[in-house]
Amino acid sequence: MADYLIGYGSFMNAKSRAEDGDTVGEALPAIIRGYRRVWNTPDGDQTAVGCIPYEGSIVTGAIALAASTEDFSGFDARETGYGRTRIPLVELVSYPRLALPKEGFGHIYVAQEDLAFPSEALPISQAYLDVVLNGCLSFGEEFGNKFGEEFAKEWVLTTYGWEYPWLNDRKKPRYSVEEVSKERADLIDAILLETIPEMFKKRVDE
Repeated sequence: MADYLIGYGSFMNAKSRAEDGDTVGEALPAIIRGYRRVWNTPDGDQTAVGCIPYEGSIVTGAIALAASTEDFSGFDARETGYGRTRIPLVELVSYPRLALPKEGFGHIYVAQEDLAFPSEALPISQAYLDVVLNGCLSFGEEFGNKFGEEFAKEWVLTTYGWEYPWLNDRKKPRYSVEEVSKERADLIDAILLETIPEMFKKRVDE
């Protein structure tokens, strides 16, 4: 049976995904049941999003065919601080109009139990968030801009931990950044303002 990689953060950005491992073809948006996405600091070096098992919850993400069914070393090294879990693809729920594969297994990286959360020293990075949301918006190129924007909104709404310190570090990125245009940055900000207005207003400019 085929093996797939399931990502829910920077993995959804094609450029970021290609840096550390190989996948085949384009990624497809997906919903994963039984997990919750949270802001955390998995390696004590930077803040990112991680998944934890959580009954009744869902995570929006992306699924891509793995180039190898045996060698996941590139992605394992990328996801330091997380454990890779193999789940049947029947755990996924496809979006309307999208037929996701149902046979085979997906590999998802799960945060460890001793979670460390964002702090003043390691705040939520807007530069990292731009990489993720730019990945969400890129699905609009295939399924229409409205789909991309709605998917980005779903991502925000299915992510927890926005109350932690949040830094607008676009001018001095703390994360290996994919530059976004002013127009794209404004769209990302508009999505954040619409979906989590109170938390977004607490974002601090560097």
